[in-house]
Amino acid sequence: MGRRVVPLTDKQVQSLTYAEVKGEHLEHQKKRNEPGTPRTAYHAVGGEGAEGLTLMCQPPKKKEIKGARSWILRISIDGRQRQLGLGSYPVVTLARAREKAREIRAMVADGIDPLEHKRKARAEREAAQSRLVKFEDLAIDYMANRMEESGARDAEKKISKELNQLKRYSFPAIGKRIVGDLTPNDIAEAVRIPLEEGKRETYNQVRRNITRIMDQARAKGLYHGDNPADLGVLKHLLPTPKGKKKTLGKPQHRPAVMLSDAQRFYAAISSDMTIGARLIQFQLLTASRPGEARHARWADIDIVNRIWHVPAEDMKMGLAHDVPLPDHAVELLATLPRKGEFVFGKRPPSENTASKRLRDLHKADIEAGGAGFFDPYQTDKKGMAKVATPHGLRNTFKEWARSVSDKYRDELSEIALAHQDPNKVRSAYARETLLEERRPMMQDWAQFCTKLTGKADTNVVAIGGRGA
Repeated sequence: MGRRVVPLTDKQVQSLTYAEVKGEHLEHQKKRNEPGTPRTAYHAVGGEGAEGLTLMCQPPKKKEIKGARSWILRISIDGRQRQLGLGSYPVVTLARAREKAREIRAMVADGIDPLEHKRKARAEREAAQSRLVKFEDLAIDYMANRMEESGARDAEKKISKELNQLKRYSFPAIGKRIVGDLTPNDIAEAVRIPLEEGKRETYNQVRRNITRIMDQARAKGLYHGDNPADLGVLKHLLPTPKGKKKTLGKPQHRPAVMLSDAQRFYAAISSDMTIGARLIQFQLLTASRPGEARHARWADIDIVNRIWHVPAEDMKMGLAHDVPLPDHAVELLATLPRKGEFVFGKRPPSENTASKRLRDLHKADIEAGGAGFFDPYQTDKKGMAKVATPHGLRNTFKEWARSVSDKYRDELSEIALAHQDPNKVRSAYARETLLEERRPMMQDWAQFCTKLTGKADTNVVAIGGRGA
């Protein structure tokens, strides 16, 4: 049987020091033939139901009368001798130490491992604390990570501008709010001002960043449920953008590459290895808008099923759009390096990247004796034909679609262009994306464009992505 411990009083515990209990340990070591002087001294304090409660005394440092003292409980758990820390003395009093010892012994008697219980409780506290993250703190952290991952020379200026937009328009509304408590109504208030002021591009940029910040919050477990910045919900909570009614149904046609020049144009960009040319190529093959192509992400590319899932926040009309990828688009993607989340670089290329590259290709074609890439139907104030633009390539696709209308009905090309039916009744019921019917149409379009490149048949290389 173990030696009976006489319970100590508060006064006795208070007087215990390293020097007073060291002798007991020296004698104990001597009996066990252990060398050296103990650096830590222990004294059992006893107490009913608190067997194993011990005061641990450390050697005093210079100018100290008493060294540091703390409580430990020596107890057998599943046949193993364990030492559990109960706190420092006198912060934890003798009475409280005995109370803790009794609680732990009761847990062990009920088959509960106190160490595992303590770890779980700590993890729950930390998880609860981590969920109390303010939106502005998460936003600043998100922007800092973007800055670090980008590495581009002009990234700091661009990202700083976007952060300032959040500070100006969103932080006053939701900056101090806990991320996990935000609702779609809160997000609507955070983007309302630039929309009401008619700053469409600023509104889009602010909303896009909030969407991605909330996606990060969901990934970190700070927010549960659907993204509250989803455009499909926000559009019902926000005012009609200024100028929208004036332009709805009256699209502005941008200078386009003539259909007769499309194959010659594709041959020119295929031989250009710049990122601007790759971007134009991808946009042409998918009939997408420049902004959609610029913001394409690897995570949205399903290479197995050959689909580009364009999220709602990147679409003009705020509705997610699936684009069937022709073989040539998949082949193009396989040649691009992975530099981050975006397909065309660590961050989306600027709006001018593709436009400038197209103008350069036009100029180079003329210098080489070619006709350039003019749109005779679009003229400037002097009556001169304008140079084609990246956005105008969608018109080129539409002209081709009209030329094969006997094979592919007009509805398919309209869906491919993600146009909204101006008839609100038809639009409300037109939910079918006709993806598989559009697939051969996009394949034929790509075959038409690439005819002069000698790549009518391609060997597709798997590149990973959502479906990989």
